[in-house]
Amino acid sequence: MSLKRGGTIQRLVVLLAALALHVCAATRVEAQTGQIGTVGLTPGWATFGQALPQGAATGGLQVGTLATQTDVKNRWPDGSIRFAIVTVKATTTGTFPITAAALSSGTFAPALPTASVVLNIGGVPYTATLPALPASDLWLSGPLAYEGRSVIAPLSSSTPHPFLRVHFDTRVYSDGGGRVDVAVENTLDKVGATTVTYAAAVTVNGASVFTQLNVEHFYLTR
Repeated sequence: MSLKRGGTIQRLVVLLAALALHVCAATRVEAQTGQIGTVGLTPGWATFGQALPQGAATGGLQVGTLATQTDVKNRWPDGSIRFAIVTVKATTTGTFPITAAALSSGTFAPALPTASVVLNIGGVPYTATLPALPASDLWLSGPLAYEGRSVIAPLSSSTPHPFLRVHFDTRVYSDGGGRVDVAVENTLDKVGATTVTYAAAVTVNGASVFTQLNVEHFYLTR
């Protein structure tokens, strides 16, 4: 009697385990082919972060029927997407489904703007200029959007500032639109690095876009 009961229990455990595996597999297939979420958009470019549960998508993401670029930033242990940056250009206002898709492929040659930062320190101008070529430190790279970071030591004549650095984060879309973000950093571990006071002037495509006098830039800050 006990042997029969034991055999029945063992068979039941095996059946339950098989059922659990079947349910997990079915759930994974559904996640790979079904809707992951939605996003509300207005006409124009949109770039947003998307977190995903494990197993939801492995290649890329698709927003409605729009051309979509997916820059995967982090993956789960099984290789599925954990966090990605999604770029689309909406033509109408609406709420669009987000689904799993193949990873977007291809790139374009971005037409970078001209940009410069002048830091006037005690009457001595130090100038950092955005390079004309795309950066190698990329945040977005695909058929719709480019974003790269260039870290530049500002120069006085040909002498670089010993510890100030200018970060240009430049985004360009495939239709030519874009933006430039500028940050000045005073964080290098160097002898003599200290608080600096300067007048700052930022120029993009020949136009003055920002000026500020008497910026007291403390050491170990950006």
